[in-house]
Amino acid sequence: MQTDVDKIIELYKRSGRFSVKVLPEIEKLSNNRVKVVFNITEGPKTAIRHIYFVGNENYTSNDLRSVIMTKETAWYKFMDSNDTYDPDRMDYDKELLRNFYQSVGFADVNIISATAELSPTKDYFIATYSIDEGGKYNIGEVEVQNNIKEVDTNIVRKLITVKKGQTFDMSALEGMASAMSEQLNNLGYAQVNVSPELIKLADKNLVNVTFVVQKTDKAFINKINITGNVKTSEKVIRREFKIAEGDAFNREQINKGERGIRNLDYFEKVDIKVVHAPGGASDRYDLNVDIQEKSTASIGLDLGYSTAEGPFGGLSFAERNFLGTGKHLDAALRRSQRRFSWNIGVTETHFLDKDLVLGASLFSTEGGTKASSNFAGAAQPYESKTIGGRLLLGYDITEALSHQIVYTLKQDRVSGVPNASSAFLSEQAGTFITSAIGHTLTYDKLDSRVVPKNGYILSVGQEYSGIGGDSKYLKHEADAKFFKSFFHNQLTFKVTGEVGVIHGINHHQVRLTERFSVGDYNLRGFAPSGIGPRVKTGNKDALNGQKYYASSIEMIFPVGLPEEMNVRGAIFTDIAALWDFDMVKNSKYKRNGVYNDKTPRASVGAGIMWNNRVMTIRIDWAIPIRYKKYDEQQRFHIRMSTNL
Repeated sequence: MQTDVDKIIELYKRSGRFSVKVLPEIEKLSNNRVKVVFNITEGPKTAIRHIYFVGNENYTSNDLRSVIMTKETAWYKFMDSNDTYDPDRMDYDKELLRNFYQSVGFADVNIISATAELSPTKDYFIATYSIDEGGKYNIGEVEVQNNIKEVDTNIVRKLITVKKGQTFDMSALEGMASAMSEQLNNLGYAQVNVSPELIKLADKNLVNVTFVVQKTDKAFINKINITGNVKTSEKVIRREFKIAEGDAFNREQINKGERGIRNLDYFEKVDIKVVHAPGGASDRYDLNVDIQEKSTASIGLDLGYSTAEGPFGGLSFAERNFLGTGKHLDAALRRSQRRFSWNIGVTETHFLDKDLVLGASLFSTEGGTKASSNFAGAAQPYESKTIGGRLLLGYDITEALSHQIVYTLKQDRVSGVPNASSAFLSEQAGTFITSAIGHTLTYDKLDSRVVPKNGYILSVGQEYSGIGGDSKYLKHEADAKFFKSFFHNQLTFKVTGEVGVIHGINHHQVRLTERFSVGDYNLRGFAPSGIGPRVKTGNKDALNGQKYYASSIEMIFPVGLPEEMNVRGAIFTDIAALWDFDMVKNSKYKRNGVYNDKTPRASVGAGIMWNNRVMTIRIDWAIPIRYKKYDEQQRFHIRMSTNL
């Protein structure tokens, strides 16, 4: 029992609580049994108040404090656990210091000791790191010793990025050795090992480096074994691999296959292990793919309030892996005071078992008195309805570059415009057919399509309307998203931008229903169609615009709750502008009856995201900081979705 007490005390000491007291009590029970209770008084954490360095001649103590994980305590570090004494952490600090010195030329550095002394009052520690820096070295000769006859030495030599005379950097050398190993893996040498061997010339302060490629045999894929797929067809998983059974071993292709499976977002866990094939063949390897499926059907709930439409709500359904075939089904409804809309679609992600995406969808939007007759609030003084369908064909040009072709056929009808309405609305009355074909090029270098942390995605597209129908226009759009994460992916910096322009062709004007709208998702703090050209009188109806840009900067961060709760906070700022419009009968009406300017609008806000096992919730609160008096605002927005 005393041994157990000692273990408990040691455990508390490792978490920084050195004044802990553990008192065991024994209570006798019947049948020669006893009940043992450990009464623990934890006491406060014993923090590290001072960190000192001895022997650091080339770098200041402040420089080295930024290298190690252990930190000095301060009143504002109440959420930091690295300011308490932990012997394991201090051992890791020694490795961090060694790596730092060896990255700036000190090849002979020796971290002599890392000690912590408890104060006489036992309420704080003093940590001391003793360092022998040694001399500073530069790179001498750099060679490659290739022991695989079948491989051209130049294949690995071209990966050498250091030159003679540069400062010695061990981490850079190890990175090059790793890149060489990966390159040889891709050529089929699964067990290859490349290591830098160093010869120090102390009298010249030089280090000669030889990258040694150890001899090994070429390897091949024996079998790809998939387990854990209860619902998903094995074909859906296998087609993400560009490597097949019998092919030469290629680590890069295996990694790409793993990323492809993860990007499907069908699985809770994806674990791929490379093992020797049964039977003793040294050049044959099995890929054991172990997956754990998760729900791919979800229901989404979208709620909010805007000054233009009052409360609004949306309901959506999506099944991303219908019957385990990889087909996507989706449907959505949205209702507000002014509008009611729905859409339904299906997408085949591997049409004819090729890397072709084929999709079809139907959609409809109604606005005005008819659409809002059963919903509280005011409505626009006319009725509008859009109904149509869309066909999509997509394919990959390269691993990162994809192309989509989309055909859209829709009918727009505007009716019931009161005689007293502005000319800008009166001229929109009637029924019009749009027949348009467009395409989009997308370049995707994200690390994950599900929860991106690093990378970027760029897209550019055009749409031409004039294959029959009444609308004649040419539209151009482009957008970009960039992600960068810091501090072990705890902080994610996100930057987005989009731009668009649409203009009529063959003397046709661009109608209101074809123009761009800005607000809500791409300009938080403003309602849908909340900015842009607007009638000055009456209901001050939005006219949308033909030119726009929008951008956003967002930082996503942990809020201090346990990691398993999956709660993240966000702060953001959005900026956008929307301007210019065509009038069908432009010679009869003056434009001074419309607000129209290029002034950018901006907002700042904060949000919170909670991903739990029941649903995903995001709440945003945005405040417009640059706006016009006639803009329509929407400060609050909540989105919820749940897996079935």
